[in-house]
Amino acid sequence: VRLANEVRTAIGRARDLEHLAKAEKERDEAKAEQELAATAGKELKAIQAELVESAFKPLLETANAIFGSVLLSPLAYRDGEIGTVRDGLFIGHKTMSGTERLLSYAAIQAALAAKSPVRLMLLDEMGRLTMKHACAVGEVCGLALGNKLVDQVILIDPERPKIYPSDFFNVITV
Repeated sequence: VRLANEVRTAIGRARDLEHLAKAEKERDEAKAEQELAATAGKELKAIQAELVESAFKPLLETANAIFGSVLLSPLAYRDGEIGTVRDGLFIGHKTMSGTERLLSYAAIQAALAAKSPVRLMLLDEMGRLTMKHACAVGEVCGLALGNKLVDQVILIDPERPKIYPSDFFNVITV
């Protein structure tokens, strides 16, 4: 009887060891799958970032080329947002001043218009700009027209229609 009990105990321990070994193997496999998924996720994020960068880079280069002289600093793209980098700090478009935001949006619109089959640039709210900024915007829009980056520019500035050369622009004064 004692021998039979020892045999049953040994068989029970062997089964327990088999179950433990199987559980450890499943744990190791799950851990490996989790690490693989994490690595794949990181690689996918890197690929996505490269794709977004490659899509936005030419757009921002065009925007900065057209409006670079009126922007405080070149436009940049980071973490799903367009903004600018100043003194090593990224400033998103949502936190820019109203004038900076208007000029940034105008730069993006100019870049999109330059790549579009209908190359129209419509700038509203020009009356919000200071005279200095409005003249600078008018100048860069004239250059964009002269360089054939856009075919038509419409500026909406009811207060100061005479500061924009009428041979370049359609100025709405209503």
